[in-house]
Amino acid sequence: MPCSDGGYHEMIENSNNRKEVNELTKFLCHACSILESNSLVPKELEIWWEEHKEEDRQRLEKERLERIRKENEISEKQYLASVKARLMNQLSPDELKALGIKS
Repeated sequence: MPCSDGGYHEMIENSNNRKEVNELTKFLCHACSILESNSLVPKELEIWWEEHKEEDRQRLEKERLERIRKENEISEKQYLASVKARLMNQLSPDELKALGIKS
């Protein structure tokens, strides 16, 4: 009978217990990493471990893509600021005034 039949599922879903569950998951992940390096992951944990590794892989990929997106956004802003500064330096005070730009 699965553990969730014993009421554990409701305990895990309770937001008050989420922090504790996350800590236990971190511990179990670390333990399975060590066990896996020695080919000792218990059969009872194999499915959970494979699913957890896939969830971690997806999370890390999502974080990597978000980091790249932010870096590109910053790079684009810096690039546009440098283009603007270069163009403004090429304009005379009268041209800037005509464009409504304060020099």
